[in-house]
Amino acid sequence: AVGGMQYLREQGVRVPQECAVAGIGNLLVSRVVEPALTTVDCFYEEVGGMAARLLLEALEHGERPSGIHFMPYRILERGTV
Repeated sequence: AVGGMQYLREQGVRVPQECAVAGIGNLLVSRVVEPALTTVDCFYEEVGGMAARLLLEALEHGERPSGIHFMPYRILERGTV
């Protein structure tokens, strides 16, 4: 998303006045670019924990995990929308 913002700036497109931009991951760079990047914070530790539990269950029971697993997230609205 930061690279996209840079490209838009080079093309003369104003963010957010002419184009909204959002990213995923809530990396440090999202807070220090100008304007600050709106991002989705995905709680990677919880996602990793769920993946580990699913893997261990699959190894114990000898079958692949099934279903849809919803993970928490939050949208951090900043200056790009």
